[in-house]
Amino acid sequence: MKLNGYTLKAVKTMETTDGVAYTGNIYFDGKKIGMAYNDGRGGMTDVSLVPGIAGRAAHDAALTEDCVERLFTLHDYEDMFRANTRGRPEKGMAFVTYSDPLGIDAFLCGKDATLDEISAQVNKQKPGWEIGSIEIFRSLDDFMIDESRQQEQADGGQDFTGDPGEESGGMTMKMQ
Repeated sequence: MKLNGYTLKAVKTMETTDGVAYTGNIYFDGKKIGMAYNDGRGGMTDVSLVPGIAGRAAHDAALTEDCVERLFTLHDYEDMFRANTRGRPEKGMAFVTYSDPLGIDAFLCGKDATLDEISAQVNKQKPGWEIGSIEIFRSLDDFMIDESRQQEQADGGQDFTGDPGEESGGMTMKMQ
């Protein structure tokens, strides 16, 4: 898993009475530059950078709370992907978030599953639940996200409705 050159290692999570606490070491291009942590009591995710690292100002700017939380999410998604597709090279995984009520589901799917097929499956299983986003990971390579792909996600990406190219492989994301 890599997001714009950043990765997480030594990730630990723990249930708390108010949520989930988590910590992890942050690496940039293979070099440890700091750690991130959240105490699981509803507060912010904090980043502590190693003193004297090169490019500190750039890392401070890049490692926003949203970015770091996305790193932890991608780390979890990749772990689930590995566990559920081991020995099943024909499978991928779809992660669906809901707008109302808030929630998330993970689905094992065929590598060639389309957004329309997954949307139909979700709507059948959870009628009335508004889909916030769908992310399909078809291989481990899909967890290597660079800046251009991140921007595509941030602005909602292309409209996948009726787009035959969206099923050709690679991570697909649709935001409502």
